[in-house]
Amino acid sequence: MESQMKRLKEEADIKTVVDALGIPVERKGMNYFLCCPSPEHDDTNPSAYFKDGWNNIYCNSCCRAFKALDVIMMTAGWDIKEAANYLWELEGCPDWFVASEEERMSFSLTPQEARTIGLRPSGEAACCVSYGDMKRPLRLNEHYAPHVTYGYLKVKNTRVSWKDFMSEQEFAGLVIRKAAEAAETYRRYGMKRETDQAIAVLRRAAKARQAWERLSA
Repeated sequence: MESQMKRLKEEADIKTVVDALGIPVERKGMNYFLCCPSPEHDDTNPSAYFKDGWNNIYCNSCCRAFKALDVIMMTAGWDIKEAANYLWELEGCPDWFVASEEERMSFSLTPQEARTIGLRPSGEAACCVSYGDMKRPLRLNEHYAPHVTYGYLKVKNTRVSWKDFMSEQEFAGLVIRKAAEAAETYRRYGMKRETDQAIAVLRRAAKARQAWERLSA
């Protein structure tokens, strides 16, 4: 598996990955410039670049190269299994890469895919911490709900995602519906590029759902 993962990274086309993730780039001559993908580098003035045919991004400030799997994990927030499955699909599902059935069925959206079909799969929610008749010291990210008439309701802003409310199978079904609606809307307004992107998301979600159905049959 380690050798397969190495081959997957070596044969990756970084431009295909960057385009699929929707990362903004600026072309200057033979180079494509973009902000460093590392979360440790607060890059506001693009200092990373790549060229056609490369399998990595190189940051001049970090003096470090980032392979396709690194870029996917940093941008989409996925673990290495999810990133490898996504990269495998981008490379055309080569037969030599043998992932487990569980990994093949793993399904998530990149930020760009979510924007394309009008979904916001993660965000913040105010969760109840405590309720009482007097105020108590607040901790990080806590505040009192402003519209409570009696007593004091302490709440905390918590990061949540679709994984807190539904299974991957249910999420894939939601994505299929939203992608179909988005594709139809884009098509109606003559937006071919966006239509194709929405259809690609729909097909990926449908493929994952078919795999689950085969397993449960």
